[in-house]
Amino acid sequence: MKTQLPKEVEEQLEAIEKDGELLPSEAAVLHETVRYEGIRVLERDGYALLLSALAAGFAMGAGFIAKSVIAMHIEDPNLSFLLSGFGYTLGYVIIILSNQMLFTENTLTAVLPFMSHPSKRTLYRIMRLWVIVLCGNLLGVVAFTLSLIYLPDFSVDVRAHLPALGHHIMENSPYQMLVKGVFAGWLMAALVWMLPNLGDNKIWGIIFITYIIALGEFTHIIAGSSEVLYLVFTGHEHWSHYFYPFAIPTLIGNIFGGTILFGLICHGEIRSDMPNNRF
Repeated sequence: MKTQLPKEVEEQLEAIEKDGELLPSEAAVLHETVRYEGIRVLERDGYALLLSALAAGFAMGAGFIAKSVIAMHIEDPNLSFLLSGFGYTLGYVIIILSNQMLFTENTLTAVLPFMSHPSKRTLYRIMRLWVIVLCGNLLGVVAFTLSLIYLPDFSVDVRAHLPALGHHIMENSPYQMLVKGVFAGWLMAALVWMLPNLGDNKIWGIIFITYIIALGEFTHIIAGSSEVLYLVFTGHEHWSHYFYPFAIPTLIGNIFGGTILFGLICHGEIRSDMPNNRF
């Protein structure tokens, strides 16, 4: 059963929908638009969140395959690196345009309601959301990875190239995983902040930001999991190596970059901008 939102929150959301000029700046309107989406996400049914997250995790595998296929067909290593990055963006395009639940995408939207009105109830709902979406995403990634291994979907040449992407990630030290994860989290938060203003150009914004993540070789907990888990399931890496040095530092970096670094700064700007610190 959906929980009734507090009356003051309902009034603020109605004000945004009716007239953005009630807020002191366009940045404040954008902040409230993202916060509004965060409130809606926090109120969603847990089962619906899980199914959406499962679908997103499975869809993220499309980027893994696209990147591998493109890289396999280009002999020049520099050109291969530049063009295969576009394949990496495919999973994000599918997920975001389909409104599926991706962990790093909702780390920012979910925390803005808490930053605006801190409460134990909101904190509990954030933790609930993060656990459900993260677990759902990873289960979807596992399902996709196992399908790659046990179903004859791709040629021998494609399969032979798949481990190379995971091996490249695992060349990073834990500290590099962490720092690169911060940048990936920050860029994903920036994308979330941009989307309401992109209108019909959303797809280009998604491609641009996620292509930068690919070029920078920044680590993303869900996208990277498809590549690293492929190594684990095919015997190239031990299970423990998935959690450390990859998953734990990357997850911490993603959360810090998207929530602390980006979220607090943006919220602080708007809070200072509002009369009587209304938000």
